[in-house]
Amino acid sequence: MYLMVLLHGMAWHKLKDEYLATPNNMVVDTINNFLYVSSQEYSTDTTSGLKRWDGYNWDDLHIPGTNFYPFKLCMYHKELYASLFFNIDTILMRYDGSTWLNITGLNSNVSDMCVYNDDLYIAGYFTMAGTDSVNGIVALHVEPPTGCNWLIPRVFTNSDTFYLGTGQADVQFYNNNAYAETWQWNFGDSGTDNIKDPLHSYTLAGTYTVTVTVTEDSCTKTDTATIWVLNGNNLEEYTKEKLNFKLYPNPTTGGIIVEVTLPNTTPSELRAYSSYGSLQGKFALHQGFNKVNIPASQWASGVSLAGLYVNGKQVLVEKVVKK
Repeated sequence: MYLMVLLHGMAWHKLKDEYLATPNNMVVDTINNFLYVSSQEYSTDTTSGLKRWDGYNWDDLHIPGTNFYPFKLCMYHKELYASLFFNIDTILMRYDGSTWLNITGLNSNVSDMCVYNDDLYIAGYFTMAGTDSVNGIVALHVEPPTGCNWLIPRVFTNSDTFYLGTGQADVQFYNNNAYAETWQWNFGDSGTDNIKDPLHSYTLAGTYTVTVTVTEDSCTKTDTATIWVLNGNNLEEYTKEKLNFKLYPNPTTGGIIVEVTLPNTTPSELRAYSSYGSLQGKFALHQGFNKVNIPASQWASGVSLAGLYVNGKQVLVEKVVKK
């Protein structure tokens, strides 16, 4: 098994477990903040050699009509291009966000691709491109898509279950479309917001359907998620005042310190999340007084979250501003 990890500052961070048979190529979809990864894994009914990481979960992207794995990946005009080795019928494929399309015209494998001067430059072992004789390199021009399949919004949270331990449940929501022109959130309790990553407080237990509608380049798409807000049985004592919870300095240009006094031995920890919802660190806590130094100097500038979790349940959350 090969593991994919993030190098953030000088620390390695393991990604959520996923089996990848020798990952060999990666490309980022900056519009949707997706990471596409190809690996030397032949497709089956349950897995494939092309996977998509959205910061929270892995998805398999099956390429229809073949069990061969992609060799090279490239984003061009908002869409994913993938070359397949050892398959003369589907040498080059295009994924528009919903459907795979076969690009014909090459007579042998592609070894590399890149975007240059608004064209997709393709190198490989081919000698023909369409009806032209070529010597292993060619430029392909495709007009930008007229549809909206390329826009793939997501609703993310750090959990799907939250608790009213302090009379309200503060839920941080995230959207993956950093360059959208507008965001419109509906939190399912008559609350709304129009920023990318809102923090919303629920005051009643229930099941809530949350939607975000984003608009970019004349396209508008919506995504939906369900969260559960439950009564916080035995969590009433976990308030900032009762725990003497302190976080400082805030804003910060370096590290931060969290002080908290826990009343019992219930498993507890601090978790730090980035503004994109990525976990930046976990810090175990013990009964009694805790003073935790969090190395926020490694964080990117902007807003992050520091949360207190008891038995895996979020009971407190506080925004941290890193300058």
